[in-house]
Amino acid sequence: MKVLGILLLILIGSGFFAPRCGATVYYSNGSPANVQQIHDTQAINGDTIVLPPGTFTWNTQVRITKNITLAGAGQGMTVIYDNVPKAGGADSTILMLCTVSGNLRLTGFTVRGQRQDSAGYNKGTISLGGSSHSVRVDHVSIERPGTGAFVIRGVWGVADHCYVDGSNL
Repeated sequence: MKVLGILLLILIGSGFFAPRCGATVYYSNGSPANVQQIHDTQAINGDTIVLPPGTFTWNTQVRITKNITLAGAGQGMTVIYDNVPKAGGADSTILMLCTVSGNLRLTGFTVRGQRQDSAGYNKGTISLGGSSHSVRVDHVSIERPGTGAFVIRGVWGVADHCYVDGSNL
């Protein structure tokens, strides 16, 4: 009986009976369509979408409206070539349009510009907007952006360990 009591105490103390909750990590194939699909149909606030190591060309914009983390394998390890059209529609020049009201983190990838913004739209390779006071962009490199590197409107946060090379502008 004493052993059973000790065992029960150990199980309760270890959290064995505690409900499991927390963020879910989703692994994308690196394409903008797959990232958008995971964002739209599976991810909820607090989750993470992971971009694998490799090189990817994004021809369409990714719209992030949930308070998530978008994480690559590291600067120079996950490389996205920005091939989103730089003229036309209201948001067509933006590779990632993030409009959030809570925690957002972009981390661990490199964006390389392919298309240049000859029309002067300058909307940003990554556009951050909304009402969040908890945005973090870290370990992100933007090399030769085809438009402005970052456009930030209405959000507060921190950008650290980022590298921007605008030598082609």
